[in-house]
Amino acid sequence: MNSGVLADAAKSALKVVDQKSATPLMHGVRITADSGIELLTTNGTEWVSLERHAVVEEPGETVVSCKPLADITKTLPHKPVSMETDGPMLVLKCGRSTYRLNTLDANDFKTVPDMDEGRSVSLSVETLLDMADIACQAAGKDASRPIMTGVHLVVSDGRARMEATDTYRLVSVDAAGDGDFEAVIPAQRLRDALGMMSGDVTIYSNGRRICLHSGNVTYVTRAIE
Repeated sequence: MNSGVLADAAKSALKVVDQKSATPLMHGVRITADSGIELLTTNGTEWVSLERHAVVEEPGETVVSCKPLADITKTLPHKPVSMETDGPMLVLKCGRSTYRLNTLDANDFKTVPDMDEGRSVSLSVETLLDMADIACQAAGKDASRPIMTGVHLVVSDGRARMEATDTYRLVSVDAAGDGDFEAVIPAQRLRDALGMMSGDVTIYSNGRRICLHSGNVTYVTRAIE
């Protein structure tokens, strides 16, 4: 794997890490090596999974603190990087650089929850970004009023509409879109997720959680009632 690819993945994975948590695993990123490399992070209510191509000599998985991994990888030269476990350590090598990171037990890491049957819709990331860039500006910031921090996405009758309000402003924007879907998605999480994605994005909702999936990226967050 190229160091730049790993650095971009670690930076994206860091977005849902709870760096203030007293639980070490909440700071961690689970690295799974199988047919490629998967980086998975969670803060307990949100998850992001990023899969990247890599040559895997021996399958396995481990957990390391995500912030140090992101900090290290962004300084590496653009050369191939290798990772292997050595007892309780993950050894990362790139060019002349070698780093050793403490590992945590991967068995205790909270995996992505299964999404029950629910509605789904597929839209291009360009369409969603264009709509979100406008609608999210009107979303509120007050966490005590969760509904105001979200964007209302409705797809029906060949149109997709996204709207948001902080009670002082109301923004509504629409575009072409096929399907039958409705959900309220946390505005900031929507923008974070879309920033990692390309191509078509499929959005699932079971009423409790929202899952956005595109290619090798999966982002799960809570739904707002």
